[in-house]
Amino acid sequence: MNSRWIFTLFTAAWLAAATLGADAADIRKETVQFAKGSTQATIQARIKGDADVDYLVRAKAGQTMTVTLKTSNPMNYFNVLPPDTDEALFVGQDGSDHFEGVLPKDGEYAIRVYLMRAAARRNESAQYTLTVKVTGSATEDKTEATAPAGGSFDETLSLQGIAFHVTSANAAHGNVVKIAPAGLAIDNSPIKQEIDGVVTGAQVADINVDGGRQRSTSMSPRPAPGNGCLWSPTALIIRSR
Repeated sequence: MNSRWIFTLFTAAWLAAATLGADAADIRKETVQFAKGSTQATIQARIKGDADVDYLVRAKAGQTMTVTLKTSNPMNYFNVLPPDTDEALFVGQDGSDHFEGVLPKDGEYAIRVYLMRAAARRNESAQYTLTVKVTGSATEDKTEATAPAGGSFDETLSLQGIAFHVTSANAAHGNVVKIAPAGLAIDNSPIKQEIDGVVTGAQVADINVDGGRQRSTSMSPRPAPGNGCLWSPTALIIRSR
C-alpha cells in the first residue's frame, strides 16, 4: 500500500549563553563604520576592568559575519549577540578568538568585548585589535518545495539564514529522509529518519515566531490519489538546549 507524505520542517535555534561582565544597560556602545566600498573594519582599543564595549554592526539574514580578536590579555574575549537579545550566537570564553557564521535575521548585531570576571575584578587591562567583516548577500527565504511525481526528493529550504537540505530516495520500502542543516550555532550534523511512505513536499517555518529559539521536524501523512488510507503521522523534535 502506497501513501504520499507532506514533510514539514520548523526552524532553528541559537546557543543561549549569558555573558559575564557589566549589565547590558551599562555597556558602552560604538557603531562599527565600514569605509565606502569595504566589507571590513579594524578597531584598535583598550579595555580595563568591567568597562565592556558593544560594537554594533547592522547586517541582514544570510550574510556572513567574521570577527577576529587579537589581544594582549588572555582573559580578554568577545561574544556575538543577535538583534534584540542577550542570548549569544558565539561565546569567546569557550576557547576561541575567531567567529564566522551565517546571520539568522536582519538587524543590529552586538560584538561584546570584555574581560573575564576575575580579571575585571583585579582591574586588569588589555590592548586589543578587533577585525569585523560582513560579506555576502541577504538570502531570500525559500520555505516550501514539492517533489516531481514519482521521483526522489532533493530540495534546500531556508529561513532566517538557516538552510535545510532535505533528501529522500522515496524508496518503496525502508524509505529514509535525511535533513542536513547549515548555519546553526550549535550542531549542523545531518539527521536521518526512516518513514513509512514517500516525501512529496517540504516546508520550513518558525514555530513560535521568535527568530529561532527551537526547531523541530515533523511529517504529516497525505493519501496518494485513489488511496483512502491515511498513515499515522511521524514526528521528530530537536531542541537546541
